[in-house]
Amino acid sequence: MAKTIDIRKITTSQCEYYESTATRLPETFTGRLKGITPEGRTLLLERRPFCRLLRKLVKLRQSGEIPDKPALCAAFNLPARMYNTAKVAAEGIILAAKESQKAALENIEYNINRQVVEVFNGPYQEQPGRVRKLMRLYKQQKKLLARQDRPPIHFGRKFFHDQEKAGWKKAYDEARSDRIGCLGSADETAGNSTFQLKTLYVDGKPIFNLYHSGKLMGVHHA
Repeated sequence: MAKTIDIRKITTSQCEYYESTATRLPETFTGRLKGITPEGRTLLLERRPFCRLLRKLVKLRQSGEIPDKPALCAAFNLPARMYNTAKVAAEGIILAAKESQKAALENIEYNINRQVVEVFNGPYQEQPGRVRKLMRLYKQQKKLLARQDRPPIHFGRKFFHDQEKAGWKKAYDEARSDRIGCLGSADETAGNSTFQLKTLYVDGKPIFNLYHSGKLMGVHHA
């Protein structure tokens, strides 16, 4: 699960960019789970109800409704820890969408100001085209402002827009069911009581055995 960090905007004569205000950042490593056991494959099927719960929480949060945790756990047949994970993920997704929208608005405003200058100071022959471009920018700005409090969030958007490609529906469904998780507590090490990582070293390289409720799910290669 990603951690929220504070950032600042840096503006130079050549470009604008964002950087962290912290001196140290949390590090996330990724890898591939291999040798998945039958128990592991059974558990991975829960990614579908988990992702449906995630999408439901995003929708409820954006509409201002308060989620009913017991009812949702029962409806999706998931434990409280997975609900908590989906809740944190939903909040992070919404926050990220809002921050992306802010950046998009800043870029639009910058482009509008630049285009206004070019309309008035540029060659007369180019004014009609620049005015049309300026109007398109105003239209984009109006659209973003209308969605400012509720930015659109579409899981699997990339594959949804690729409907002309063969196999897009399968890819779309997989993209909408691509995660599963379980939060632990600060005093739990190497995972939590639901998921546990046990480290082995082969030729000096770490290999992690992933366990769920004491049963081996597979081997995780970093």
